[in-house]
Amino acid sequence: MSKGKLFFYSLCLVALLIPFDMVVTKLFVAISFILWAVSSIKYIRYEWGVYGKFLFLFASLYLINIPGLILTEDMDAGYLRLESRLSYLIFPLLVFFSDLDRHQLRAICYAFIVGLSICSFISLAEAGYNMLSAPPDVRSFDQITYLNLVDFLDLHPSFVTVFVSFAVFFIAYDLYTYAASTLKRGILIGLAAYLCVFNFLLQSRAPLAAFVFIVLAFVLVLVIRSQINARMAIAGIIVLLVVVGIVVFNSKSVVTRMQLGLDDAAAIAMKSDFEIDNSASSSLSTVYHLRSWYCAIDLLSDHHFFTGYGSGDEKDVLQPCYESHGWVIMMHERQNAHNEYLSSMIRTGITELLLLVGCLFIPCLMALRSQNYLYVAFLLMWMATFLFNTLNLQSALFFFTMFNAILFRMMKLNQLGRTDIQVPNKER
Repeated sequence: MSKGKLFFYSLCLVALLIPFDMVVTKLFVAISFILWAVSSIKYIRYEWGVYGKFLFLFASLYLINIPGLILTEDMDAGYLRLESRLSYLIFPLLVFFSDLDRHQLRAICYAFIVGLSICSFISLAEAGYNMLSAPPDVRSFDQITYLNLVDFLDLHPSFVTVFVSFAVFFIAYDLYTYAASTLKRGILIGLAAYLCVFNFLLQSRAPLAAFVFIVLAFVLVLVIRSQINARMAIAGIIVLLVVVGIVVFNSKSVVTRMQLGLDDAAAIAMKSDFEIDNSASSSLSTVYHLRSWYCAIDLLSDHHFFTGYGSGDEKDVLQPCYESHGWVIMMHERQNAHNEYLSSMIRTGITELLLLVGCLFIPCLMALRSQNYLYVAFLLMWMATFLFNTLNLQSALFFFTMFNAILFRMMKLNQLGRTDIQVPNKER
């Protein structure tokens, strides 16, 4: 077996393992890098003109952490962040400068979907077992929703929702783009429907709202362009809504979490923890977000808007604000800014924010011009998720950087009318 094939299979294993265990995943990332170095590094000279500037664009979110160390007081956290953000550089290198073709890139995406599906089945089975094992008087359908559903994954539901949404988007894109047998289409449609229901059970409000909006928006676009039958689209949406409705409205916790309680949250956000009534607990998630945003914006109201506080000091500089307002829980949990855009500014100021926005919006505009709706949907999901979460989990960071690079390469191959890299045969 060639070294190029081994490199491809190692990337498939990385994608498969992302939802599972990060220790093993990191090992295969290291193996992938070694295989790339011995088999594909030579392709840099052939593809630098196509991908070079975009490598710098994506890698800038890693490089910005180096000058960010100058202002950092917590050097251990700064170095840890520098190490964890290395994937911003590694995955674009591995994907852009290789001979991976469209079919191999699709296979890597399907490897991730297989891994995610296995994880979701195990998670649902574990939650279902725990529900059935509970005493009858406390047994509830709510025990297979939200945090109860992600115990096995050890991930926040927000990021699992992004993973699942991407899987649904990719399956829809693949069915729309490539011919498939009736059996394969049936299996993929069934899997997509299952993942949609799983998404609603996760109850992560912002990513879920973004998922629904993106699905409806793209269905509308395709209907207007007469690329899909309007009746079939409407029928499919109705069936999905009926299934989801049965799941959602049989669960009190789902209904409760979908009631945002913004008025209640705004009214109690500035109160100390000792003044909050337990009856407002359904709004606490929103309260924590409002509080962290308030503190983050306050911290950026002076010259730190331009400079930030340093790569590793985000949580440290937020603690005095939490403490001064009596937000004891947030202080003891050392909560972050709950917003990647604000978090980037706390670290290294307006520079990192502009780089982050550039890494999201420049590819999104390119994808829109190319009518690459899969990549657009992927980026829109992350834009929405970053409003309410920070990219602080290694698995989420690996997923974002790896599939951002893969979808970007797929888009460029389509733009150039190629299936893979163009190199002399003697160099392959």
